[in-house]
This record gives sequence, structure tokens and C-alpha cells, in this order.
Amino acid sequence: MAPLPALLIALGVPLLLLLGFTLLLEQRRGRLPGWLAALSGRDAMLWNIGFGLLIGLSLLRALLGR
Repeated sequence: MAPLPALLIALGVPLLLLLGFTLLLEQRRGRLPGWLAALSGRDAMLWNIGFGLLIGLSLLRALLGR
């Protein structure tokens, strides 16, 4: 796969998910769905580190061209 399409996938998918869930929360006026409310009760540090690693490693893989 060429580097540019891989980079678009590596960055585009997480950004689309983030945008989609942000729009969902805006429509619900801040009320979280049940499954998301259960996740919000947990420590956010682990969650944030996990997503940061996912995005960072995807970007690194795309830049290195595997």
C-alpha cells in the first residue's frame, strides 16, 4: 500500500470515530449512552494512554512504510 493512503487510513479512522462520537454526545445534550457511562466511571488515564498509543503507533507504521 502506498504511504499516503495508509497515512490517511491511520489518521482518518480514529478522527472519524472521534468526530462521530462527539456529534452523538452533542445530539444527546451530554447524556451518555449506558455502555459509555460505564466506561466513564473508570480511570481515564489508562483509556487516554491506550488511544494515544494506537494513534501514535499507526502514524509511525505509516511513516516508516513498513
